[in-house]
Amino acid sequence: MAAHEARERSAYWRAGLVASAVINAHGGKTKPDDFVPQKRKHRPAAQTPAQMANALKAMTLMMGGTING
Repeated sequence: MAAHEARERSAYWRAGLVASAVINAHGGKTKPDDFVPQKRKHRPAAQTPAQMANALKAMTLMMGGTING
């Protein structure tokens, strides 16, 4: 997992380098890290089993399915 995250960060940094060069060529003052998404510092609250069931029921109905029981 750590190796994958390192590759992703590297790819974002390379893309940020290109974006930064384009912007800086037109008078901007950016650095590649300005375009790299930051890792979340907190996780969203865990769902309860009832919330998960309601979400699955809603998705089933949206996709044209039916709920039995």
